[in-house]
This record gives sequence, structure tokens and C-alpha cells, in this order.
Amino acid sequence: MIRIVIVDDEEVVRTGLRTILDGGADIEVVAEAGSGEQALELVAAHTPDGVVLDLAMPGGLDGAETARLLRERHPDLGILILTALADEDQVARVWRAGADGYLLKTAAGDQMRAAVHSAVAHRAVLSPAVIATVMDRFAGHLHPAGGPELVAQAASLSPMELRCVVAVSEGLGNREIAERLSLAEGTVKSHISRALRKFGLDNRTQLALLVNDQRGIFLKALGR
Repeated sequence: MIRIVIVDDEEVVRTGLRTILDGGADIEVVAEAGSGEQALELVAAHTPDGVVLDLAMPGGLDGAETARLLRERHPDLGILILTALADEDQVARVWRAGADGYLLKTAAGDQMRAAVHSAVAHRAVLSPAVIATVMDRFAGHLHPAGGPELVAQAASLSPMELRCVVAVSEGLGNREIAERLSLAEGTVKSHISRALRKFGLDNRTQLALLVNDQRGIFLKALGR
């Protein structure tokens, strides 16, 4: 059972989300928050597996800042952002904050439930309307030319770190990577953390975008 907290400043939206997400046997909504500040308190109190977080919220903490604080305080928390519009600047802020997924509020119920599962497993998930703008704008900006610096950084990874980052780019979560590579899940986390530091990245979504954008460099480093 996946335990989640819903965060949205509109009660009618929270009610609708609870109806969609809490209706099956695999997801339980343990709390609802109407602000970023309340979300921080409830996540600390309930220790859920994930949070479904509205991007545009009034007050001192909007969705992006709330996501950043949640990621700092709860590194293993799955963070799924819900947004009404695929606004590039706002999505960029949340992406840098370490969210696991970005879904439009117009998504169907089964898409939302699947996105919650993906976010909790730390598999990157993006609404189709968001994918093009996010990937086109940011993937190439990390290492625009795929030049010598990136080649050297890829070469600095150990063979197992390389296998882990390529698996991340394929959308696999830590447990799935551990099973594929016959590693402990904690070892996978360590490999990915070291890779993030070597590339100067903040989260695995950035890593996935980078590897997919410059896939040839990583496959060459793997000897493929």
C-alpha cells in the first residue's frame, strides 16, 4: 500500500484527487494539506511514501519551494507535481528542486495513479504536453555540445555507476536497477549519488535527461 499526502490550496481539487487516488487497494491518502507550510508539517508527522503537490499555491511556499524543502528533509519521498499549465519556467523550478514527476491536472485517473506509483519508485514521469518543452529546453543546456568535459566525466564513472545511470535514463527505479544488476538497493543509491556529484546535477531526472540527450557518449564509455 502506497501512503500519500495530497497538497492543494483548493478543497474541491483535494476532494477530487482523494476520490481518484484513494479508491483502489494500492494507494491510501493519509492526509490533505492546503498550503506548502502545512505540507511540511503533515509529511513529517505521517512519513508517507509520496506527496501529490500542486505547483501554483499562494502564500509563502509555492509548489516549487515546497518540493525543494521536502526533498532536502525527506530524500526518499516520492514527489509528484500537479499543474494546470505546462509553464516552462515553473516546471523548470520544480525540476531543479528534485521532483520525480510532472503531471497535468487534466490527466485521466489511471494516469494519475500510475504516476503516483512511478514517483514513489523514483521513476521520472512527465505529461506528454510537458515533455517536449522540458527536454528541448534543458537537456542540451546541461552539456550543450557533448564536449570533452562530458566525455571525461562519463569516463570517470565506474562500470557499475555507468550501468546505473543508463538504467536511470531508461526509467527504472532503484529497486528495479538493483534487481537488474544484482546489487543491494542501498548500493544503487550510492552509485547514483556519486554520479550526480560527478556531473554536478541535483537529481535523477536531470541525470536521465542528460544521458538520453548524450546517449552515444555513455554507451561508448560502457564499451557498446
